[in-house]
Amino acid sequence: MSNVWPPGRSKPVSVLLIMALCVGTVLLFWGGPDYHAARSTKALWNLGHIIYFAIATYLLLGWGPVAKLSPSWRWVIFLGFSFLVGSLIELLQYGIDIDADMGDVLRDVTGSVLVLSFGPGRKQILARSIQSGLQGIALLLLLIQLWPVASALTDEVIARRQFPLLSGFETPFEANRWEGDGRLSITSDPASGEGNVLRFELPPRIFSGLHLKHFNGDWRGFKRLRLRIYNPLAEPLRITCRIHDLAHETGNMEYHDRFNRRFLLEQGWNDLTIDLTEVATAPKTRRMDMAHIINLGLFTVALKNPRTLYLDDVRLTR
Repeated sequence: MSNVWPPGRSKPVSVLLIMALCVGTVLLFWGGPDYHAARSTKALWNLGHIIYFAIATYLLLGWGPVAKLSPSWRWVIFLGFSFLVGSLIELLQYGIDIDADMGDVLRDVTGSVLVLSFGPGRKQILARSIQSGLQGIALLLLLIQLWPVASALTDEVIARRQFPLLSGFETPFEANRWEGDGRLSITSDPASGEGNVLRFELPPRIFSGLHLKHFNGDWRGFKRLRLRIYNPLAEPLRITCRIHDLAHETGNMEYHDRFNRRFLLEQGWNDLTIDLTEVATAPKTRRMDMAHIINLGLFTVALKNPRTLYLDDVRLTR
């Protein structure tokens, strides 16, 4: 009996899979969502690594010398293949200014494990308990990779419903809308213990802060931006609010081409209000495009000691 696997695979199917693999190879190095793309778009794009290595594994398993190997050797070879080739891809991406992500290597391994666990070749593993265990591991790896997509889609739906509230931190995924130089976490109000706020740490750096990365950037028709920041220490702290649009980021990113305002944070809750008319007229040589705001940041300058602040109720008002 022939030991070649997979049995009955038609030539047209093989050709289509090879073509898909060629297209996938190109997409690994050219294309993909940009920095400001939605989290769900980026997460879905990353799942392409699973599909790519699943196809590669499926094709190679049908190659005569590989098909004749024992199931144990196939696992060893393909786990090593997906890890080493996946790592090489990330190194090559780094060399052509694409953001390398070692999480992609785990996705590469996941693609191979899924085919090894659920493909026809699994039948050559006689012990059913081993089959079930390997399939359980494969499903767990897949669920781990699907979680970023599910959480991003959930929060994007919530954000659309909340708008013009940009962040109130009463839902579990809102911290992921922000990026910071220090640790970010959702916690209870430090003053009252009621409701949730964002706790953010500021490490001592020349510029130290956080910014809202994922939000609705069409601010037309709104008059003010409001937010609350809690300073737990008696020592006041100066913090700058920065706002800019897409034109600023695709231009020279000059200081006078964006909105900047400094605030002094006293101990306790500080209610900050920014007139969006001032934001619109902040650039020296043009008008801010209020339909395409892409960054709202808070940062300190020349911070000598680490500080911890709390943020809440970031919203637009009419």
